[in-house]
Amino acid sequence: MPTIDTDHVANAQEALADSSLRYDYKLQELDESTHYGRLLNRVGHNKRILELGSSTGFLTEAMINHFACQVVGVEIDSDAAKEARAKGHEVHVLDLDKTDLSEHFKGQKFDVALLADVLEHLRDPAETLKQIKGLLSPNGKIVSSIPHVAHGDIRLSLLAGRLPYRAVGLLDHTHMRF
Repeated sequence: MPTIDTDHVANAQEALADSSLRYDYKLQELDESTHYGRLLNRVGHNKRILELGSSTGFLTEAMINHFACQVVGVEIDSDAAKEARAKGHEVHVLDLDKTDLSEHFKGQKFDVALLADVLEHLRDPAETLKQIKGLLSPNGKIVSSIPHVAHGDIRLSLLAGRLPYRAVGLLDHTHMRF
């Protein structure tokens, strides 16, 4: 019987937990019945998008292919950005806590800034939102989602006296705010 190198598996899981590659999703439905479908329907069609936290470009691809948008991505993880670029997407590798977006994208305007589950990872989300505001066209908007800390799973954990951080999900260890 073959043996499993548990140290290798644990190291690989730990590395993935620290990488945006863990957020590489395959979108099935883009209607109001799904989280990402609701977000993208609020983004709209034929828009110029600044997508913060673009990961591997799975939402970028949907916005381009199904919503006829032009998308500029921002991703902190260079491996995830590399995957998105391999798909032909424009992605800037930037740390939102250290980069002034209004300077980096000076002279550019966007119809929509999309922040899908991003704000809870930032040290100063208000500062990032202020920077984005200056990059929006006159009728521009921000479309954002933030995990719901009152989710039943978290409530049950709290009632049991636990708040177990995990590699992915609502209690992702990179969440700084709830």
